[in-house]
Amino acid sequence: MRSFLLAALLGLAACAAPPPQTSEGAGGDVARQLRVAAAAERSGQYDVALSVYAAAAQANPGDPEIASRQAQAMMQVGNPQAALQALAEARRQHPTHVGAAQAEGRALIELGRASEALVLFDGLLRTAPSDANSLNGRAVALDLLGRHSEARATYRQARSADPNNQLVVGNLAMSLILAGCPDQALRLLESTPRTTATQAWLSQMQGLARSLAVPSADLTPELRAAMPAAREGCAT
Repeated sequence: MRSFLLAALLGLAACAAPPPQTSEGAGGDVARQLRVAAAAERSGQYDVALSVYAAAAQANPGDPEIASRQAQAMMQVGNPQAALQALAEARRQHPTHVGAAQAEGRALIELGRASEALVLFDGLLRTAPSDANSLNGRAVALDLLGRHSEARATYRQARSADPNNQLVVGNLAMSLILAGCPDQALRLLESTPRTTATQAWLSQMQGLARSLAVPSADLTPELRAAMPAAREGCAT
């Protein structure tokens, strides 16, 4: 059960932030390429999106906006190592670019390098302590390191910074489940509005929380035995 929950949390980590916006100074060709790629992503055509991003990156090596978008698309298709490689030149040329750094943090998390991701997000938060995306990334890293109480405190900070961020809510719900607090996770998810983009996975998370909050007769003894047992510090 725990390995399943960690896999679900990693899935949410890939969605921890929306794609960065095209910078105002981006040329017309780049802006058009990014719009085309974003449209392809929305329709699930990641092969098309990745092809367009690759062309844009080749024409504009080291552009942090392009690299960030390309990296996020690579993570969506399950290739975080390629995402890190796509970000390498952009991070070398623009080490303080927030979007590229956040994308690197998410790639590190997906690669199971949560300690490195935590260091990276902590560095970003020293400069911008109220950045909801960096707070969310930090909290995901803490959860994967088993530091659930600290993670939930960080999710609360992220929710204060961006109350409408449903990705933060989903990650907080998973954190509560990991800590053995499915009842609180269920209440949180039941009170959270959904968008088209978040409906499916928030509903899936809600189903998981419900099955753990009120175990059904269908659960196997193995699943019952593997369910998180800790019940302390469950406040959302």
